[in-house]
Amino acid sequence: MHKRWRPNTRRQQSAIELLTTYSWAFLIIAVFAAAIITFYLAQPAPNYIGSSCNIVPEFPCSEAALYSSGASSSKITETIVFTNNLGTAIMFPQNSFNATTTGVSVISVSGIGDCVPSLALPNAKITCQASITGALTPPIGTYQSTRFTLSYEICNGNSASLCPSKIYKTSGLAAQTFGVQKNSLLLVNFTSSPIAGSISLGGVQYTGNTAAYFQPGNYVIYAKPPAGYAFSSWTVQPQSALVSNTAQTETISIASNTIITANFVLSTATSTTST
Repeated sequence: MHKRWRPNTRRQQSAIELLTTYSWAFLIIAVFAAAIITFYLAQPAPNYIGSSCNIVPEFPCSEAALYSSGASSSKITETIVFTNNLGTAIMFPQNSFNATTTGVSVISVSGIGDCVPSLALPNAKITCQASITGALTPPIGTYQSTRFTLSYEICNGNSASLCPSKIYKTSGLAAQTFGVQKNSLLLVNFTSSPIAGSISLGGVQYTGNTAAYFQPGNYVIYAKPPAGYAFSSWTVQPQSALVSNTAQTETISIASNTIITANFVLSTATSTTST
């Protein structure tokens, strides 16, 4: 006579006891693992992803940034920094920078802005900024992409009067993480009196009545007078930015928005000839 098969109740009971005993341990491990994953995913992207920027033709792009530009949650700013590598001066008209940002919480939102200096000599660094309003602010640390166009004129010399009105356009692509605005770029205005000359700051030449952005720090400036004139002195606002004001080559400390004026006088040779 065969024995009727019966389940091994003792083995089943042991399995149930094992699951009951260690279920809390399994749950704690799962929660701990989820917390670690969430922590790392929540870290701002700048910790592990840098910005990138590409422009054609010969405009090497060195920096791209997208940030909240004020208390308004509906205003963000796109900034790119690149170099004039065309070998000739170029002129940027008003509203020459058009940027369209896409990414997390931002879908094809555009803005228009300007580039400084408006007259960029060869090898000059150019900073373009566009304010994008009406956009839903992306989460801090999320990665965003920006397509942009640049309008510019090619000049026949280092003066705005030598820049034909023919407009060229080029395009570019930037990718960056969204962050809160940092006052890392300061605006420097270059002027000269009584006649336009040029000022070199950090080894890059800027004509009078132009502007450019710089990071805070100490820079060497040099004044190049126009023909028939000689350097006289510097006028700088704020005054604390200048070490002295009589040397043609000077060291300046940029810690805030600054106005640099190179003052020129008629040279002795010119005065003697005219008399």
